[in-house]
Amino acid sequence: MPTISDVYQNTVRYNKEFVIACSSEKKQVWKIEGEDPNCDFGGSHHSPCLGYFKGTFIQVAEYALTLPNFVTWGGGGRLVPINVVNL
Repeated sequence: MPTISDVYQNTVRYNKEFVIACSSEKKQVWKIEGEDPNCDFGGSHHSPCLGYFKGTFIQVAEYALTLPNFVTWGGGGRLVPINVVNL
């Protein structure tokens, strides 16, 4: 079962701005993406959207680890910080 550290590593791999976002204790909106269920190189790939949640990185990562489809074959999904613009 992946840990919060694994979630951090998966997310950093895809989003360099993430390092700044998760170092803050500020609550923000995060998109939780599940793990691509196809671990092979062939076929189609997708990371299902499991929802949008507001909290610190640690709070959202802990919640993500409880969601079905966040982990399918072992590596775990990722968190994407969302910048909400107030109009």
